[in-house]
Amino acid sequence: MVITEYLHILKQADIFHLFTPTQLELVASLCHEKIYSEGETIFIENSQSDELFIITNGEVNILLDTQITESTSGEKPLPVIIATLRTGQSFGEIALVDRGLRPATARAAQSQTRLLIIPRENI
Repeated sequence: MVITEYLHILKQADIFHLFTPTQLELVASLCHEKIYSEGETIFIENSQSDELFIITNGEVNILLDTQITESTSGEKPLPVIIATLRTGQSFGEIALVDRGLRPATARAAQSQTRLLIIPRENI
């Protein structure tokens, strides 16, 4: 993707809807793109955070570890999907503010899920 495509995507993204064209150009210059396969983990819960993600194509599931509640069967409980995000939505914005730990896991829900990534180090 090129900067003009990034601009088009950023204009439609929920988090940047109030940005001016100049501000969007600055953000677009910081972006890079990555494609994920279905089921591929983008980041895991409690990991270090330093990137904001914008979905340009596909879907991303946000999962929460349910080990807080114990399984009565003795089996390890599976993570629970708490949200499904789609094109134009963003996630990971906490990373740009405080580099806190990720509160959940993000996993690609479709093949060819494309994300624009804005690393904190470039801001």
